[in-house]
Amino acid sequence: MVQNAVATTQLISLSRECRTLTQLKQVHAYLLKSLLPQNPSAIAPRLSVAATSSDRSFFSYARLIFNHLPFRNSFMYNTMIRGYLQANSPIPAILLYLDLLGYGFEVNKYTFSPVIKACTVLALWSMLAPARLLFDKSPERAVVMWTAMIDGHGKIRDIENARFLFEEMPQRNMIRGGTKPKESVLVTVLTAYAHLAALSQTLWIHSYVNRYNLESNTILATALVDMYCQCGYVESAISVFVGIRKRDIGAWNAMISGVALCGDVKKSIELFDQMAISGTRPTETTFVALLSASRAGMVQEAEKFIEEKMGGLGGGDANVWGDLLGACRIYEMWM
Repeated sequence: MVQNAVATTQLISLSRECRTLTQLKQVHAYLLKSLLPQNPSAIAPRLSVAATSSDRSFFSYARLIFNHLPFRNSFMYNTMIRGYLQANSPIPAILLYLDLLGYGFEVNKYTFSPVIKACTVLALWSMLAPARLLFDKSPERAVVMWTAMIDGHGKIRDIENARFLFEEMPQRNMIRGGTKPKESVLVTVLTAYAHLAALSQTLWIHSYVNRYNLESNTILATALVDMYCQCGYVESAISVFVGIRKRDIGAWNAMISGVALCGDVKKSIELFDQMAISGTRPTETTFVALLSASRAGMVQEAEKFIEEKMGGLGGGDANVWGDLLGACRIYEMWM
């Protein structure tokens, strides 16, 4: 027993140190030759390493291990469900959850969170409904579960339930008690409202942001810019944009896209000039926003702008030209 315990500890350590699939297979081979194959403690770390690795070849190996296990437990199921989610395979993750239920294994917060995320990724009523059922039955609801459900309802334009869930969050009650809100939660809710162009709710969120001095959060401020532009309130969007201390390409793109969406092509060009002066490089998204001027009958102006400005961006930069051509493909504006 003592030898088994020592060997198990060594295997756990070795599994965590594996950096290649070959190394992991060597540990697996050692396990099969030893007397430990029936020990869950020996198998769990190998499965966890393989299933959650950023190298997807590891995940294929994890599935092989899982499918040939003589026994399984909740931890192993949870690990594989999380692995499928990381591999952008939400449907297999949900099917594996149903398999877990069918065998009567215990479910917990580590089960519910990835399953709900898998359902909301699909953003369809047929899948969001069971996700909501899982959420309602979950004994413990982490912030990530709340935000996943809010985001899911936002994607299907169900503003009523998105707002209801936000109001019901325990973290929301903590805020009422004077605790600073989670910025990630506000970003998720605000983004959901931005998709809906729900001005009244987003004005409320903006006041919330100001109250807790969260204006310095670039992601949150960018979401506000996007929201105001979606609602047609460009001046409010510009006001928020001007207040962003560290403007990344996401913030610039949101502002340029927003004013272009509202038909102000000249303002888009002015913003592009300011972005170039700041040293921020344009992306395909930037050019898509500028080329969208064609929708407003401004094709010639957009073409003239590109001819004049590309030289100033380093005319020989293949990445910039690649982004421009990608944008042209989207709008079918080969010049």
